[in-house]
Amino acid sequence: MLKIKKVYFLMVILFVLTAVVLAEFGPPDDVQITQKINTEAMSFWGHDLILKIVMVSGLLVLSITFFSFFQKKKWVRKGFLISPVIIVGFFGGGFLCPVSAVQNILFKAGSAYLILFLIPLISTAIFGRFYCGFVCPFGALSELFHIKKIRISVNKRWDRLLKYLKYIILIILVLRIFLGSEVVTDITPFKALFTFGGSWLNWSLTGLFIVLSIFFYRPFCKYFCPYGALMALISRFSLFKIKSDESCVNCTLCVKICPMNAMEEDIHTNSECILCGECCQNCPKDSLIVRKKQTEVSK
Repeated sequence: MLKIKKVYFLMVILFVLTAVVLAEFGPPDDVQITQKINTEAMSFWGHDLILKIVMVSGLLVLSITFFSFFQKKKWVRKGFLISPVIIVGFFGGGFLCPVSAVQNILFKAGSAYLILFLIPLISTAIFGRFYCGFVCPFGALSELFHIKKIRISVNKRWDRLLKYLKYIILIILVLRIFLGSEVVTDITPFKALFTFGGSWLNWSLTGLFIVLSIFFYRPFCKYFCPYGALMALISRFSLFKIKSDESCVNCTLCVKICPMNAMEEDIHTNSECILCGECCQNCPKDSLIVRKKQTEVSK
């Protein structure tokens, strides 16, 4: 009973903290984190949407290809992560911002923005969260800042509870739009770096998550990203998963080292897997492979 009370108490704290951050009365008077909705009709291919669609699609194809051939090469992944930071981040201004995207889609569905928004979701439904693991510039930059040798691992019970926070944020952001509120912007970490602008609040959040990213693996992705929450939901039904083959000896090393805590005890990944490949790179028996979800593996 005491454990149950602690869980409920933690969830209340998380909900209150989220509300404080996102409520319109939350930020100081000199900081504007909301933006009025532009109801003017935009052209179908406006705002360089063709170029953005090509960027995201191209990087997704490359990431799936790289994973297929070089999933056990750590240096290949690190090198690849520089590409989305430069292309989507600095060149593209950090488009598909995780906080804004889940709100903007409700108003831009009549344009090619719908295609841009759906490409990562469709790829997730088929191949898994390659967008999160390889293409998103926010997650890529966070991982590049991370130093594995001084990594701090969150207790699994706390980690599991904290992951609910991103779903709460997603629900609040969407509900605010349906209730007629303005779009929440300028609170996504690293956005200030990509746009070379932003309020002091966004720069502060960027600095905070740079420090957190050094010690914790992708803290924003794991606990706060609403777009990632949407992809985690879709990933539950993805056609391909990382699973073990008949050579697996159940050493559970992959369970222990997974930075996203995405590997289950029966050696298959859950919806938190971003295909980082760390399990595949460290498996002593080379037993982990990407298989169709329906495929049964005999042991």
